[in-house]
Amino acid sequence: MDNSHANIGATKSYRLMKEHVGGYHNMTASVSDFKNFQRDIRKHIRGKDAQMLIENFKRKQEMCSSFFFKYEVDDKQHLIRVFWADAIGRKNYASFGDVVSFDTTFSMNEYCMVFAPFTGVDNSKSCVTFAAALLYREDTESFVWLFEAFRAAMSDCDPTCIITDQDPAMKIAIERVFDSSRTRHRLCMWHIMKKVPEKVGPTLAQNEDFMSEFCNCVWSKHTEPEEFDEVWNSILEKYDLMNNTWLQHMFQIRDDWIPSYYRNMPMSGVMRTTSRSESENNFFGHFTTPHVTLLEFWMRYESAMDSQRHKQSKLLSQSKNSKPQRKTPLDLEKHASELYTHTIFYEFQNELLAACFNCGLHSMIPDENIQIVTLIDHKRNSKMHTVRHHLENNSAECSCKMYEREGIPCRHILWVMKEKGLKSLPAAYIKTRWTKAAMNMPMFDLGGNLIEDTTNMEAVKKKVGHLWSEIFTCVSMAENNEDCLDDFMKLIDGFKQSLLSRGNLQASGDKGKQMETLLDCPVPEEVTILDPNKSKNKGTQKRIKGKREQATEQHQKPLRLCRTCQQMATHDSRNCPDKVGY
Repeated sequence: MDNSHANIGATKSYRLMKEHVGGYHNMTASVSDFKNFQRDIRKHIRGKDAQMLIENFKRKQEMCSSFFFKYEVDDKQHLIRVFWADAIGRKNYASFGDVVSFDTTFSMNEYCMVFAPFTGVDNSKSCVTFAAALLYREDTESFVWLFEAFRAAMSDCDPTCIITDQDPAMKIAIERVFDSSRTRHRLCMWHIMKKVPEKVGPTLAQNEDFMSEFCNCVWSKHTEPEEFDEVWNSILEKYDLMNNTWLQHMFQIRDDWIPSYYRNMPMSGVMRTTSRSESENNFFGHFTTPHVTLLEFWMRYESAMDSQRHKQSKLLSQSKNSKPQRKTPLDLEKHASELYTHTIFYEFQNELLAACFNCGLHSMIPDENIQIVTLIDHKRNSKMHTVRHHLENNSAECSCKMYEREGIPCRHILWVMKEKGLKSLPAAYIKTRWTKAAMNMPMFDLGGNLIEDTTNMEAVKKKVGHLWSEIFTCVSMAENNEDCLDDFMKLIDGFKQSLLSRGNLQASGDKGKQMETLLDCPVPEEVTILDPNKSKNKGTQKRIKGKREQATEQHQKPLRLCRTCQQMATHDSRNCPDKVGY
């Protein structure tokens, strides 16, 4: 059961157990018993799956008032939507919820319900999950319900930016739920750029010059909108793509996905990365399969969250308890090393080194309380950047907009700070979300309760986990000393006999009771929430590819030598057209 949380199957679990107990002769079950166990679990849950999931959520909320969930059933009482956000996810959102990436993925449970996590970026630029949902339908109504539940869980605090794919239902729902004056909807560039090879045709898709020019044009965050328009049109004209309807449409909506059109918008490190949501979907895929029940999916989701949060905690601990390597004697760098997490500090360090070695003064013009400094960036094609430095408070704005976009001072502003002899970063240039202390502020839930105080691990589970840890430690310490092993065996056997003498503590022969203990969820006395019907969303069935798409994929395959026709081609001797009878 524990191994299933890590997506380890019955046969491999049997082999692992054999290694733990020292051999097959110590095994008290066969590999068939391990396989049948999974079958028995699902049989135990069948027909009560949705009810047990909701009952589990209710117990979570009783233990921790900051656990938020919401669900909905159809007119026949089948579960169609469920949303949840735990205390840690809500606290992460309070600290890092300025930019949210939202996407849906399939093949996560046997009902084909869509899994929809809300993802962000923490102060080490790692993915964090704020909340998640399961949806029966991917329609506007479902997304409106989901976004409203998300806002309710997060105390109606809207993100500054929400990133999705080009799903029209998501777009409509976002416009209905989120205030456009506070939240901007942006399309995920990764999803769009994945379509380029198909839309431009196989010839251009394999043209390295075209792909390089096109990617440089689209991904550049240093060009102004007018520059982008000019370069885009020149590329389309050069490669005879002016009549391509898909590219025409993407140009019309360029302010929704091209970085040049939101250079001064906070993006919190998701500008040039591939899809954060796609990365998270792949992460969750390591913990679950398309054949699990809702209750099993929830247990595996919790295991995935443990893994994600352990990584987050480890990175933060490293930042707080160790010092990063500095490369200059500047006090600015020393202050930044004490302030930022390691990941952010090294990005700051790269900008500081560029300020020292790649930027040169072009002109400096005083203007009352403002000093206008023009710098040449030798690393970026000698491009000019203008910094407006306010002498009263040492604040500055740069034409590259890096600070506004990423929350880290750019090389041009750092050049000015260095020349002015500043020993520390001005407060105006310290984004709390990138610092080691980003999560130190107290967070309150909707009921006014302090979130840290309401996050309690179940006492029994904590004791069991600690006990297993102690047992493994004792075995490890005693395994090389036969006398110690004998003493430990006597202690264990004595305690076992003591337990067996207490009739109420003997192992129950009732398989149902055993299942309830393992699932940590009693069988409901009454089922009022029925299991979902199997969903038929667009991504749950195998998509049939058209001839054009098949031809494109075939053309993109690397050439190899066919032993039948002796030609370099995309086929081999097994499916060679010259093969007799093929």
